[in-house]
Amino acid sequence: MSLLRKKCFFRRTLLLVSILSIVMLPQTAAARTVSVGLAIGQSSVSVSSSSALSATDGSGKKHALGTTAVFRSAGTNIVVVGNRTLRLPVNLSSRHPLSFNKRRYRGAFRLLSSDSGITLLNVLDLEEYLRGVLKMEVNPAWSMEALKAQAVISRTYAIRSVLQNRGKGGYDLHDTVMSQVYRGMNAEDPKTDQAIRATKGMVLKYGGEIAFTPFHSHSGGATADVATVWGGNMPYLKGVNEDFRTESPHSTWEASLSAAQIEDALRSAGVNVGRLQELRVEQSDPFGRATTLRAIGTSGSKTLKSHSFRMAAGSNVIRSTLFSISSAVSSSSAPIPLTSLSQPKPVPPSLPAGTGVPTSLTPMSAAEE
Repeated sequence: MSLLRKKCFFRRTLLLVSILSIVMLPQTAAARTVSVGLAIGQSSVSVSSSSALSATDGSGKKHALGTTAVFRSAGTNIVVVGNRTLRLPVNLSSRHPLSFNKRRYRGAFRLLSSDSGITLLNVLDLEEYLRGVLKMEVNPAWSMEALKAQAVISRTYAIRSVLQNRGKGGYDLHDTVMSQVYRGMNAEDPKTDQAIRATKGMVLKYGGEIAFTPFHSHSGGATADVATVWGGNMPYLKGVNEDFRTESPHSTWEASLSAAQIEDALRSAGVNVGRLQELRVEQSDPFGRATTLRAIGTSGSKTLKSHSFRMAAGSNVIRSTLFSISSAVSSSSAPIPLTSLSQPKPVPPSLPAGTGVPTSLTPMSAAEE
């Protein structure tokens, strides 16, 4: 990280702390566990450990398994492992760390039933969870104060997610950018571990409540107001300009989607306008970031949040809501260029209608990337 980027990080951090208060969680809250979704809706899941696995199924029956077990979905609330039939949920433990998808994890595993198969969770202590997060979100070579600041931010984000999501879908957090990137023991590092220990139990609060602390790797030169992304009014998450940086590999980017791909993304976002004829930016915020899109098709037209479209299309494809529409096509199989802006600037609220689908986007908001 360059000295310039470090200074920028500290400026944002100091501003954040001046608005929010850092508090210590009560001992019972600090020791809370979190559940992280590692695999969602799978037909089978393979779990292993260097020592024997122990399973307790939903009926309370205990099962001694080997060092590797493959669980296959066999109907509602039922999984098969070898010649055994187990009722979900299934809790898994071992004397040594558990492994899944070539990664090792602290804590325990839990198998749940989902609409499309089996869901695998990692259930562990909050502070242990953070050890698998920090290195994925910041560079351990950064200064200790920067690492400590991120530890507080990530802890706050996790606890707020627990409070909001517990009981919804069976788990608290994703292991991807949908929450915070989490890679278990594979991501642990002595420097980030030190930062976590030094800030144990520290969280950010605003108005007596756990703050919402999303963060990004690159803002594209401006952040977004939380109201335009998730809704709500949070004085500490307002859109602001900041220096545009080029160190990030995603400072600028390009992507291409066909009309058919855009139709799929729209349907995933709950919007169906038939055969797509046009997609345009309908409204933008003062920083040039698209807030709403208008989809026009053979079955009519609908408005949707640009953030909803971005997440449906894939945040690794459309890396921001700071975009402009650069072209239109007439064939549903032809690619639609999505070209990023080199710097934030106002985006026209609409483009001339055509027979095809215009679209285009750029790096992200404080609330997004």
